[in-house]
Amino acid sequence: MDEEEKSFLREMGVSYECFHTADATFEGEQITSMYFSTYVYAGGAHGGILSESATFYNNNGKRVGWEIFKDTKKVKAHIMKGLMKYFEVGDKQSLDECLLLSQEELPLPATMPFLNEQGVVLMYDQYEIAPYSAGMPSDVITWKECQDYLTPEFWEMIKNDVKQTSTKKASTKKRKRDVLNNPRMMQ
Repeated sequence: MDEEEKSFLREMGVSYECFHTADATFEGEQITSMYFSTYVYAGGAHGGILSESATFYNNNGKRVGWEIFKDTKKVKAHIMKGLMKYFEVGDKQSLDECLLLSQEELPLPATMPFLNEQGVVLMYDQYEIAPYSAGMPSDVITWKECQDYLTPEFWEMIKNDVKQTSTKKASTKKRKRDVLNNPRMMQ
């Protein structure tokens, strides 16, 4: 859209926004995960976010998805517990009140799982399972839990990357703490 078209739309009172982000959420020797989001406002009550993720093998660029899990039924059970925590409810009946569909109909998220420093992230888009006001419901299978959920081959391949990421995170926290406690380190 050229400047003249933008100016015309502004004069007509039409406002719009579009923002894109791309973040490397996990970078290891074997695997890299990326998270992409696009926020679009084209008028109306509110804008919306579209998300996508890509986790791929560094050696060949092949994308990975739900096949990294041993059993997606077990993953769904984890998601249900994670959603109860996300919505801050204590029972399944209360969770039903938060969702746009029944728990039996709950699909795996449209956004492919991606890795971050905490574990494997499972995130739903806006309106996918809950109203806009609920945001983007999500769950994380922590690294401590992952061995019970991931295929042995996938876990074996990434466990060193996970250890290195955890070590980097711990040393970064220690460095931040050292800097805060010792102002001379900031020089």
